[in-house]
Amino acid sequence: PQATSLEEFPFTPVALPKPHEQLRVITVGRFQREKGQEYGLLALRRLRDAGFDIHWTFVGVGTELLRFRRLAQRLNLDQHVTWHEGLTIEALRDE
Repeated sequence: PQATSLEEFPFTPVALPKPHEQLRVITVGRFQREKGQEYGLLALRRLRDAGFDIHWTFVGVGTELLRFRRLAQRLNLDQHVTWHEGLTIEALRDE
């Protein structure tokens, strides 16, 4: 089941970033191992190492947030990742 109504967030295509523009990525989901946020962090490290300017925002709640934060620290991604817990629909829409 979806905790967030997808009708609240209709798909709107966006232009690809221009060279040297930052790409922003957002993931919304529970902070749990099976959701795969650690794979996003590993991918972000590889993409940044390849020269891409990316900032990733993770939104959710869950028991694994501290573990994911520690992984981001070990991967030297602190400045390239934002974590939000329990945002309202309005705040999520703003993100």
